[in-house]
Amino acid sequence: MLRFPLLIVMALLPSAGCMSLRPALRQSGPAAEALTRDWHKEILKRGRDGDWLVIRGYNSTGQLVAVAGIAELSHVGILDASRGEVIEAVSPEVSALSLRAFLEDADRVLLIRPSGADRESGRRALARARSQIGAPYDLLGTVGLPEQGKFYCSELAAWSIGIEVDRDGPADVLHPAQMSQFGAVLFDSDVGISRAPGASRRSR
Repeated sequence: MLRFPLLIVMALLPSAGCMSLRPALRQSGPAAEALTRDWHKEILKRGRDGDWLVIRGYNSTGQLVAVAGIAELSHVGILDASRGEVIEAVSPEVSALSLRAFLEDADRVLLIRPSGADRESGRRALARARSQIGAPYDLLGTVGLPEQGKFYCSELAAWSIGIEVDRDGPADVLHPAQMSQFGAVLFDSDVGISRAPGASRRSR
């Protein structure tokens, strides 16, 4: 997911404020829980198997990815709407977790349907992603040195719909913020649920 070697990115972290990135600060309590329920409901209402969930995560890796790409999105998962789960490539390996747990770690979420996807192709994409559960995380791929049989998050999402991956070079690293180029945004938590102005993001 990263465009620069990790040491270079870490060196840039102290100046992240100059990049005008909004910090993602984890919130808790009834308001945060209600927001997660709202997102969960909207995603299951609008989403289908094989759709992508692109989030801004709270953890340090999410912050690093956001800074490296100068973007407000940092992670991608493949939606299993039928089971209420998400398939994701995170260190140390590709795994499945509940949709609710995935959303609890998000400050913002986009639901994206890959271009040309229908229900059947979405099921095939989900099956491909599920077939890689247990595959190692592609850490070197995040800096342009991909290894076959390993995946980082957006690499797995792209691979699931047949996009060529494992191409060498930083220019071919696929950042989570780029995923909307390959599909249509069906839901954006910043604008997708009616509520008081300025209340759509957790950290505001």
